[in-house]
Amino acid sequence: MFDFLRNWTKSAEERQQEVISAYLDDALSSAERQRFEEQLAQDAALQAQVAHLRQTRQLLHQLPPRQVPRNFTLDPAVYGRPARQPLLTYYPALRAATVLTAVLFFLPSGWGYSPVAQT
Repeated sequence: MFDFLRNWTKSAEERQQEVISAYLDDALSSAERQRFEEQLAQDAALQAQVAHLRQTRQLLHQLPPRQVPRNFTLDPAVYGRPARQPLLTYYPALRAATVLTAVLFFLPSGWGYSPVAQT
């Protein structure tokens, strides 16, 4: 929904890197691909960037996959429910005491007040 904000803050270099990655992943539409290939044919620096990223991808694909050291799911027995905080157990009583204090503070201030008529 707010992709335009994310793209608005990107530099031209970041947008160019995304287009190069999308080109290498075959994720561009046919019109975008044709436009990029025309730009690629005219720009030697862009050709060097594409070649460098293509070589980096090939090197990464040659690496052996690593085994995950452990299972990253959380244990429900430990993390299922947070322990109740002792202060929160007194919260309803503290709210009632606050209301009672406010009523007792403001209620007597109105007693004995009678406006005096000016003559």
